Amino acid sequence: MSSSPKKKFTIKKKKEDIKEKIERENPIERENPIERENPIETYIKSLDDKEQLAIKIAQDHLQSSFHMEKSNGYSNYLKSINS
Repeated sequence: MSSSPKKKFTIKKKKEDIKEKIERENPIERENPIERENPIETYIKSLDDKEQLAIKIAQDHLQSSFHMEKSNGYSNYLKSINS
């Protein structure tokens, strides 16, 4: 009895196929590229010049004690965009 060599099958996916699958699974990212931007950067861009200056002063004075994620303004911003 002679055994025939087993064939190995490999499946290669094209980058386009993978990209299409990701777009189908994540339609928000495809439709609104702004959503992918860092929310802190978006928040800072939404501030006027005086508010941006206040953030820079707070970061300078408080240094490692300053956390944007814990600031009242940023918390309120997140609540407003998520509601």
